[in-house]
Amino acid sequence: MTKLLMCIPAALLLAGCSSEGQKAEERFEMVKRNSAGAQQSCDEAERVAQAYLNEGNERKYKDWQATATVECSAARLDALND
Repeated sequence: MTKLLMCIPAALLLAGCSSEGQKAEERFEMVKRNSAGAQQSCDEAERVAQAYLNEGNERKYKDWQATATVECSAARLDALND
C-alpha cells in the first residue's frame, strides 16, 4: 500500500509533463476537430513542426513538416476556389 501511495504523486507529476510539440499537436487536433478552415489547419501544422524543431526532435519535425506541406497545399487550393 505504501508503494502505491508513493507512486501516485510521481504519476501525477509525469502526467503534467507535456512537451511543446505535444501541446502543439493537441492544439492542431482540436482545430481539425472543430472544422477549422484550411488555412488555420496549415498554420497549426506549421506550428507543430516548429515546436518539434525547437525541441530538436528530428523525426517528429520531419513528420510534421510533411503534414504541414499537405495542409498548406490544401489551403492554397481552397484559396484558388474562392
